[in-house]
Formats: sequence, structure tokens, C-alpha cells
Amino acid sequence: MTIFSTFLNSAFKPKFQRILLINAGLLFTITFFLLLNPLPPPTPLHLPAPPLQPQPPSPPPQQTYNASKLALLIEDRPIAHLAPLLLHMITVVPPDWQFLFLGSPASITHLNHSHAIRHQILLGKLALTLIPPRANVTGQEALSQTLTSAWFWKWLGGAERWQWEEQWVDDVDGEAGGRRAQVEWVLMFQSDSILCANSGVSLDEWLLYDWVGAPWNLKDAYGGNGGLSLRRVSRILQILRTQRRYAHHREMEDMWLVRRIGTLPGARMANGSTEAGFSVEGVWAEEPMGYHLGGSGAVMPLAVWMERERRERVWEWCPEIKMIMGMELENVPVEGPPRVKGEFLAWGSEVPGSVGGGRRGNDR
Repeated sequence: MTIFSTFLNSAFKPKFQRILLINAGLLFTITFFLLLNPLPPPTPLHLPAPPLQPQPPSPPPQQTYNASKLALLIEDRPIAHLAPLLLHMITVVPPDWQFLFLGSPASITHLNHSHAIRHQILLGKLALTLIPPRANVTGQEALSQTLTSAWFWKWLGGAERWQWEEQWVDDVDGEAGGRRAQVEWVLMFQSDSILCANSGVSLDEWLLYDWVGAPWNLKDAYGGNGGLSLRRVSRILQILRTQRRYAHHREMEDMWLVRRIGTLPGARMANGSTEAGFSVEGVWAEEPMGYHLGGSGAVMPLAVWMERERRERVWEWCPEIKMIMGMELENVPVEGPPRVKGEFLAWGSEVPGSVGGGRRGNDR
């Protein structure tokens, strides 16, 4: 109260009144000046933008592949589903596998039209190569002769095509100075075979065997159709070092080879019931890793495809199999195999009009 009274007494003194009047006048002058002359807005700072430089395309990421594992497709016909089949197999096979397509000028040109195929080539995942001049794949017998020739597996394994290094077993004939094949495991698949994306089994889980394919009989001690098969190159070369398959032998290349590999000391062969988990061809099994048909997809093994219920279970488990089936899905009969384009073909029939005559390759 005393401070407030002192302030009031001072405020009525002439000196203090003059100070107040001067300050009020200054404040009024500044306010009036600002009202008449407002400050301009700040000038934005415009810096010249750097010119846009064209950016080179980013190089594809570096991929690491296992030189001992190769997936192989041999096909001299420019059939429509080659690119979709290759791209599908690339996605389901473990990523460290490389792919090799051996084809004719026509089939390679056909594949090169696909942007996705060219991208896989750029990544180093896939190579498109002309079938070697010494190889004959036109017809079942010709392909069997090629696949039981030591030169072919040496070429595939490294003697001529790949860079060699010291691994696996010695070259069978010593022609490479004791060096060893670089490619040791080959997944051979044909245009009528496929691995299923729904499978929880990896291809690498089968590498402990020297040969795996679709069983011909669940009671077989070893064997397996070659149309979708995993093969160990060193074991094949070991056989071909001392044995030769003569032309027009009653056994096709797959049966001829497995009968002999199975007798090698230390051979590791899967029996029929085990192989049923790898692939199904003519013997029914639930949810295999893959399927092999026949006749480029036109021959339907009755034991697998006769019953409608089994067909529907296959299509539910492996819907991508429709990609390789030369069939009409419309008007599928209640019982019996699906109708093939143009005519009905049962298991074991010949396919008219196919290149080379008859069924392709290892189709049994």
C-alpha cells in the first residue's frame, strides 16, 4: 500500500509527467509510422536449381551362385510356355543354382523375346546356349545316346564349357590332367515337368543322393524317370569310364544309367517310396515336390489322372502344372484323363506330330 501511494504521489510531479508524455508521444509516432508504411514481406531466396543430369541405369545386384549346381533344360522347339516355365523354375529352385538352356536358334530366339528372360541372363542366373554340334536330341533314342556319352557330361561339367577347379572326383579319362568337374549336381527338367511352389521341400534336401527321379515302382530299390531328375555328374562319368550304351538299347538313358550307378561302391540311391516325395509321373503320391508328364504334356499317366478326385487334388496342390499340360481344361470328363488337344491320349501312347517323332526324351 505504501509503494502504491508513493507511485501516485510521484506521478503528479511535473518532472515525472513530462517523462510519461514524451514516452507516450514516441510510442504514438512509431505506431502511426508503421501503420502508414508497413514493413515489406521478406524476399524469398531463390537459388538456381542444378541442371538435371541423366542417371545411368543401376547395375543389377551382384548374385552369388554355387558353381557345382546347375539346372538344365534341353529343348529345340520354340514352344509357347518355355519362358513361363523357366521363370517359374528359377523362383522355386534354391537361389544359388544357375540355369542353362540348351536350344536351337529358333527356341533361343523365342526365349530372347521375353524381357524377364533377358533380365535373368543379365543377372547371370540363366544362360542360353546352342545345343553342341555333337549332340543329337531329335527323338528319344538320339537323346539317350547323347545323355550316355562321356563327352557330353564332361562338356557340361566343365571340361570344355566351364572353368575347371580342383573339386569332386578326378576326370574319368585323365584328359584334363587330373582336374575335376566344376558342375557336380544337375537338375534335368523337360518342358513337361515342373516343381510345385506349394512344396515345403527344398531341392537341396535331395543332394545326398546320386540320382533321384519319379519312381517307376514304389518297390524299386533305386531308379527314377529322367524327365525330372537330380543327377550327380561324377557318378555318371564313373560309369561311362568303363561302360557304353549301344545304339537302340532296350533301356532308355535314365534306366540304363540308374541300373549301373546303383551298383557302384558307396552309391547313394533313393528307393521308390522315397522318390515319390521328389516327383510323380505314373505312380500316385500325395503332394510331391514336382510332377513329370509325358509326350510334352500330352500323355497322361492313368494311375494319376484317371480319377477326377485325384486330378482336382493335383491342381489344388500344384496349380502351375496346368502350364505344361497339352490339354483342354474345358469339358473335362467326370472320369478318365483330361481330353488332350485334338484327340484322347492315354498313358503310353505316341504323340503324333512331335519333333523327332514319338515321345520326347525320357518320357516312358
